Amino acid sequence: MSKKSMVIAGCSIIGVLVLLILIVWLLSAFKKNYLTYEKVEEKMVAAAEKYYKTYPELLPVDEGKYTLQYSALVEGQFIKPLNELLKDGDSCTAEVNVYKNNIGYDYIPKLDCGIVYKTYELYQKIINDHPVTTTGSGLYQSEDGSYYFRGKVTDNYVKLGSTGSGKKKKDILWRILSIDSHGNIQIKSTVSFTDRVVYDSRYNINMSKTTGYNDFEGSMLKDFLIKMNNEELLLTNEEKQKLITQELCTGKRKTTDIINDGSIECNTKSAPMYFGTITPYEYIRASLDTNCAKVSDRSCGNFNYLHNTDSISEWTITGAEDNTYQVYSFNGEIFELSRANISKRVFPTAYISSRNLFKSGSGTKDDPYILIVEKTSSTTKKK
Repeated sequence: MSKKSMVIAGCSIIGVLVLLILIVWLLSAFKKNYLTYEKVEEKMVAAAEKYYKTYPELLPVDEGKYTLQYSALVEGQFIKPLNELLKDGDSCTAEVNVYKNNIGYDYIPKLDCGIVYKTYELYQKIINDHPVTTTGSGLYQSEDGSYYFRGKVTDNYVKLGSTGSGKKKKDILWRILSIDSHGNIQIKSTVSFTDRVVYDSRYNINMSKTTGYNDFEGSMLKDFLIKMNNEELLLTNEEKQKLITQELCTGKRKTTDIINDGSIECNTKSAPMYFGTITPYEYIRASLDTNCAKVSDRSCGNFNYLHNTDSISEWTITGAEDNTYQVYSFNGEIFELSRANISKRVFPTAYISSRNLFKSGSGTKDDPYILIVEKTSSTTKKK
């Protein structure tokens, strides 16, 4: 091959390569920039907020779940069609659930793209991660459709709230105790209040002493739990929007009782409240040891994720049925009776609403479940 032919061939090859590069560049320049599923969920929330600012008369009046269809957002030009935002948008469905709360409205996106991606409520994620079992450690199911953890469970942590600030800021971890038949998640804080609380300090006429009464309804503990709701003692007002009120089981228990299904403690209930405390049957139920029957049995600490030798004494709501002045306290290993007028720590329990969405985490202490921070708007209707 002549030198001239080689030059021509080389230029041809270079020309073809340049043409290919140009074609690839043009294709990438005009290629659609699809979004992630999480980003689309964010856009859905922003679109819903704009929708209701435009049509405030359509905001829900009563508490409860309301659904805003994705098609309504597209028709109002508040958001683009799913197939323009997601590569597989044609196979996806979406909606925004709207909840009225006491400070405004929560906008919760729901995106379903089949097996590829789906927005899960936290309770669904927990159940998916923990197939129901009838033996050993894990998640058990009751006849009423509720669930509860038993045994040496290590992956039932959820993060909600924080303490301190700056470099001293720490996340608050809670242990998941149970899930009711509606999907509401009962949790117990691993963090107590710095200040100790007296259960009750009234003069007890039956004892002729200031021993206090073990009746929760008139107690100082109840006043403190109500104060928790009204003030930002542990959770901020925004964080408390993730919770729901529940009736508390306030029935009294004998030390000899061996019924541990909740029927003793729950034969009396309080008005709905945001915060409570653990009850004896919940600790007994969590143990796999067959020798755990009574509240005073030390075997209850065996194979029990709530057993904690490093814990400090904390109040429960449960009073003794044998007298009017003693209340069950829990030191991490055993329940014991204490005079109501003694001060102890409070490790509150609460219920995360079933509407809260899962964001990330595997439920371990180092990788706890994390909730999606849904948009809370104080949008109000125009007069």
